[in-house]
Amino acid sequence: MIFSRGGVCWMTALTLLALSAGASGATLTEIPTWSGYVDLNQTSHFVGQNAQALAISPDGKVIVGQSDGQVNETNDYSIGFVWDETNGVRLAIAGGWSLTTALGVSTRKVNGTPELVVQGLASGYLAYITSADGGLTWEQGYRMMSGFAAVKTGAANTVSSLGVDDLVYGIWWDDTAGDDGLKIDHMTGSPITRVVDGKNVPNGYKTSVQSVSGNGIAVGRRKESNQSEAPYSIYIGQATGTGGGNWGYYAGLQPKPGVANPQWPTDYTNIGEAWAISIDGTQAFGVSPIAADDNTLYPFRLTLTSNAPAKPNAVAIHPLPLYPDVAGSSRGYVYGANYDGTWAVGHNNRGLERAVLWDLRDADPANWKVYDLTAYFGALGQLGNFVRLDRAYSVAVDTTSQEVVVAGRGGTVEGTVRAFVARIPLSAFPLPDTGACCMIGSCTSKFAADCPNIEGQQSWTANTLCINASCPGACCHADGTCSDFVAADACVGEGDIARGASTSCATACLGACCNGQKTCLQENYGVCPEADFKGIGTDCANEACPCSSTYHVWADRDMDGDVDQEDFGLFQECFTGEAPGVAPGCECFDHVNPGSGVIDEFDLNAFEDCATGPAVVGVNPNCEP
Repeated sequence: MIFSRGGVCWMTALTLLALSAGASGATLTEIPTWSGYVDLNQTSHFVGQNAQALAISPDGKVIVGQSDGQVNETNDYSIGFVWDETNGVRLAIAGGWSLTTALGVSTRKVNGTPELVVQGLASGYLAYITSADGGLTWEQGYRMMSGFAAVKTGAANTVSSLGVDDLVYGIWWDDTAGDDGLKIDHMTGSPITRVVDGKNVPNGYKTSVQSVSGNGIAVGRRKESNQSEAPYSIYIGQATGTGGGNWGYYAGLQPKPGVANPQWPTDYTNIGEAWAISIDGTQAFGVSPIAADDNTLYPFRLTLTSNAPAKPNAVAIHPLPLYPDVAGSSRGYVYGANYDGTWAVGHNNRGLERAVLWDLRDADPANWKVYDLTAYFGALGQLGNFVRLDRAYSVAVDTTSQEVVVAGRGGTVEGTVRAFVARIPLSAFPLPDTGACCMIGSCTSKFAADCPNIEGQQSWTANTLCINASCPGACCHADGTCSDFVAADACVGEGDIARGASTSCATACLGACCNGQKTCLQENYGVCPEADFKGIGTDCANEACPCSSTYHVWADRDMDGDVDQEDFGLFQECFTGEAPGVAPGCECFDHVNPGSGVIDEFDLNAFEDCATGPAVVGVNPNCEP
């Protein structure tokens, strides 16, 4: 049965946001969430706010992922999408085969004709769908209707093929027995069929598989015991033909404790997790501790030699480059790799997760590069609606356009998560360094050439985020003036206050100044007397000012330093006698029993005690504070 664009009724037009390319030729594209549609059962579905792109076809032209939506106001609904970048078309596979999520996409050949294969979940079942026309129409492939109680899949890139015949491998696992049992599907034929059940991975404790190559090598993780504190181990195996395959652990980056001169792999532990493998099966990727007795996880690439049907041999391991400010229990993760593992993607923990691209083409690991995609596209001025690109799940090289293609997700200014696709010309590599560009009152990611020096100071720091840049800021002086773009250690004059990185004199020194009669002004530090200044950053809207201050006493309503006939005239206007109701601006004359709601003879007597006479500046000693 064929499903096409005609199987869905679009309620609003799809808008593809492709941001300007800039001088580099790179583009960042946001894939919008569903605009709402009616499926073949005439059920209306309304758009949600979040989406993520999870996999790219090996040629970089088709992206798949997941978008959320709502059946109604209370019930959430997940929709798998397939996006043909060439035609700018988003597709839903309607009916019982409608994908709730699409997790992998690859290309095979059937009778010499290229065919797309997408793996995902459909109506709660594991499903494969195929397209022979580049994603314009789709056929039912294979859907697992029984044999498991709960199905899971890897995070992304869950189906793979070498592209030379109709053979496709897909991964999944179920937890019907309490322990996760891994499955690798050997799929072939047209329509696609499951010809081998499995190559079952031995059940273990929390065993999972994350990615599979086009020749049936799968990688994942497995606990050696059922103890909650037990670490995961790197798990990998070759599964070809009709047998169960050969599975086992591999050493990571962490030497065994107490070994003076460790030799990899014999003297290294297998603690860690594998998360990705190249399509050709030569490079596996994961995370592992890097030092003895250290549980911090670092990303790595593991070079393999395939010796099917035996477990592939691991011949070398190298940590992936990181930014200098990575932190946390994991320094980063690798989620996807291209055909031969010369490009990889994932995230670095730079305070928050930030999507990265690794260039691993050089034979010398010392020359490998890591690129923060948020910083790069921010420097190009192309982030658009994105605040941060947090995870990159898949990468491919488009040999037609000669571009590296990356897919993932990022946070937006609205607080939602959206799918992105980034394209960077191969000719643009190595990409220029990005860094924090300090400006008066702000900081942003820029290239060095685009960041001007201010006040004769170096304003750009390579490979640094603004949160770590310690940019110059405002220096508030005791005389009420302010200097912009002053380093914190240079704001050292008597009474000077450094207001912090990237602050500006426009607002940095202001605070609430209680100038009497319950009135308040926003004044600079140093202008307002210390006793009346509520502190830098305070706001009159949130401060309760007293009726007296260093400016005046409560009876000095005109605030000229004396209590005379002018003030008495104002008192008369406010006088209520026994009638309740204090007019605005008269509150300070309600002095005796303040808050009584009347200004009467008792307040008059107190006023007279404060009188000084005209031009007699000072406080009458009989005046009650």
